Amino acid sequence: MERSRTLARDSATTRRKLEERSARLSPSVTKLESLATLTLPTPEALARLGNRFSEIEDSRRQTEAAIKLLDLAIEEAQKTLKVLVSGEPVASADRIADARQVREESWQQLRPLVLGEDAPVALASRPVIVDLFETRVSEADRLADAATRDADRVAQYNTEQKSLTNKLNERSKLKDQQTETASQLNQTSSEWLALWASVTSSPGTPGEMVSWIDSVKLLTEQRELLIADEAALAALNPQITELHTALEALSSEVGLEKPAAVPTESLLILIDKHLKELAIVWNNRAVSQGLAADGRKQLARFEKNLAAHTLKETAWSASWKVATAALGFDVQASLAAVAAAVKVWRDIPARRLVYESEMKRVRGMDRDITKFEQEVNRLTQLIAPELPQLPPVDQAIRLSEIVAGQARQQLLYETAESKVEQESSNLETAERNADRDSKLVQTRMSELALTSEPIATLERLERATAIRSRIIAARSTLIAQSDGLPEDQLRTELNGFDSQATLIEIQLLAQGFPAQDGAINQVFADKSAQEKALIDAESGSGAEVALQQLKSAEVEIETAAHDYLTLALSANMLNRVIEEHRATQSAPLMQSAGILFRSLTNGAFTHIDQEFDPDNDRPQLVGVRDTGKTVCIDGLSEGQRDQLYLALRMAYLDDYAKKSEPVPFIGDDIFTTFDEVSTRAGLLALADIGLHLQPILFTHHRFVADMAKEALGDQVDIIDL
Repeated sequence: MERSRTLARDSATTRRKLEERSARLSPSVTKLESLATLTLPTPEALARLGNRFSEIEDSRRQTEAAIKLLDLAIEEAQKTLKVLVSGEPVASADRIADARQVREESWQQLRPLVLGEDAPVALASRPVIVDLFETRVSEADRLADAATRDADRVAQYNTEQKSLTNKLNERSKLKDQQTETASQLNQTSSEWLALWASVTSSPGTPGEMVSWIDSVKLLTEQRELLIADEAALAALNPQITELHTALEALSSEVGLEKPAAVPTESLLILIDKHLKELAIVWNNRAVSQGLAADGRKQLARFEKNLAAHTLKETAWSASWKVATAALGFDVQASLAAVAAAVKVWRDIPARRLVYESEMKRVRGMDRDITKFEQEVNRLTQLIAPELPQLPPVDQAIRLSEIVAGQARQQLLYETAESKVEQESSNLETAERNADRDSKLVQTRMSELALTSEPIATLERLERATAIRSRIIAARSTLIAQSDGLPEDQLRTELNGFDSQATLIEIQLLAQGFPAQDGAINQVFADKSAQEKALIDAESGSGAEVALQQLKSAEVEIETAAHDYLTLALSANMLNRVIEEHRATQSAPLMQSAGILFRSLTNGAFTHIDQEFDPDNDRPQLVGVRDTGKTVCIDGLSEGQRDQLYLALRMAYLDDYAKKSEPVPFIGDDIFTTFDEVSTRAGLLALADIGLHLQPILFTHHRFVADMAKEALGDQVDIIDL
């Protein structure tokens, strides 16, 4: 019944959470069952289109940047041309060519008249043609003279005009390229929409959809776990029905009125309550009968004792009156009054002795106090007569402080004096050694005719000694490896030596050493085995004894194999029982924590499991990757460890809140080591457990609050402190 309730509650909760997470997906999945039927694009297709989108976007940005630069350059060139043509127009090559063309046309009209040829020109028009020709000649000459006079400005104008034309042509090409890029983007977008047509009509970017696929896969796996739980719940229903029938029969047997149709759990509670009531009635009846019999016996005994005590009381009262009268008490005096008076009389001698002893101590203490005050006054006069008059105790404390201070000063003085003497001795020794070493260095430098500074000379000598030692060591190694050949011959033979090829050959030979060593060891092992077999054969027993030994060995091997198989099978069964017990005890909590851990790590780990530590043979928590590889806690990064611990805490609190009074969850900057994706997943996980308890999060990072507002909307309350 408990497992059925747990499965029903957990299945409903898991289904609700999965539906909420499916609805929060973008694009959303309206029905949980549709997750299993989704035909998701392949990773290769996603990568291919994602790379194409990136390439197109890079090309578009580069083209736009180039167009902007060209627009700036074109605007600058136009400004330059405008400056150049301000004032008198520039006598450009085009203007000069146009003027010369016009002049040539006038000359063609004038030429027949000059050469005396017949021309269909009226006499009145001839002066006009001459004037027009002269004007056009003058204009062409003027432009040519202006071009010669303003050659620099004309050259700059022509250069700028040519550059402007080139830039305009280049900009036109970039515009065509931009149009082509837009066409490619539209085509790729169409392919992207077609790729997702069976899933959604409005897919996001490739990066967003990769994360969406990971989330869908996670939800699909969690849905499979939910289906398994619901199947287990359905398998329990026949057992519950059979249990209900048995409980109805039991209720009739115990005399319980046949109730109306009630749930199995309520029927079980009614039967248990009725059985407890029957047990209480039976116990009360037995106890009542025993108490009645015992009461009758005690009553007879008390009546008998009462008569005896009445006789004793009469005799005692008579003797009491005689005794109190003899002591001088009234006849009606009570027993308590007489006992108190007798106790006082008995205590008087002892109390008197105590009083006299205490008075002796008081007188002795007075004498000691007087002596103490006199001694303190005497010491004050000797040590510090300037002290003000204080109570004796305070004055003694002050004297003790003065004496202790003087003792410390004396100790410090003696210690300092000893250190001064020791350091003075060390200084004298160091000076003598320095003088001796300086004279020795000067002598050696004079002998060697060295003129540089001693320290620099010493450093050079030390370097030379080190180099000489390395040369000697290298020469010794060379001699040991040269088979006795002289160094000059070795140097001659090394001309043209390929060190790289030799190193490669050495490495290849070194790689073959283990195989050669293994083969040699195998040969020696085979040789030893053959020799041993030969010795055993030569010095062994006969064929009959060998056959008997063979049979005995076969029996021993069979017995040992049977024992081994029995122990191995027992060990496997025990391990399986232990694992099944551990799984049933920790499965719900570990499953919930694993789901949270996967969400917090953005799918880097699929779930949480336990395995035995090979060092101490104790179970430990591990994270399981999608490849099946396990990572222990020490192998996780700091952020992943924090995510694991947060998942465990949240799963435990969620489970506790379902069974007991919920408690608030308070976290203080728990996302410090999380990245942006993990922080968003952590906020969503806190929102999920908010259905059973109240999560409260403190943070001094504003982006965490903004992310919570963006992800959860009205489900989160943000309070600025």
